[in-house]
Amino acid sequence: MVIPRERGLVRLYIQLASIRPEKGERFDRRKGGQAMIFEAAQNILKPYEISYEYCEWWTVYQIGQKLGNRYGMHGRVFLAGDAVHTHSPKAGQGMNVSMQDAYNLGWKIESVINGTAERSILST
Repeated sequence: MVIPRERGLVRLYIQLASIRPEKGERFDRRKGGQAMIFEAAQNILKPYEISYEYCEWWTVYQIGQKLGNRYGMHGRVFLAGDAVHTHSPKAGQGMNVSMQDAYNLGWKIESVINGTAERSILST
């Protein structure tokens, strides 16, 4: 993913698919440095070339997608957003999905309070 930024900067999201830790283990960040990330970017963009004079910031982020098996308890306590499911930071999914969760839960609670929906809707 290539994202133009302020001051003529560009952000690159580079997937390091070749680095796969054993099942259940996390990637050792000490193994992934700026040179390795840039080499991956060069390979991804072939046959085009990329170079840079200055790197303002870099990091290695391991996506930890998770999904809860329950969104509520006793129809009184509800989980929404990252409390129950996490997403890749790309495309703002975390915040967007969290807001959709809150909107979805909000209209259902309001409908139950006003008597226009059965309490069972809260489990959906």
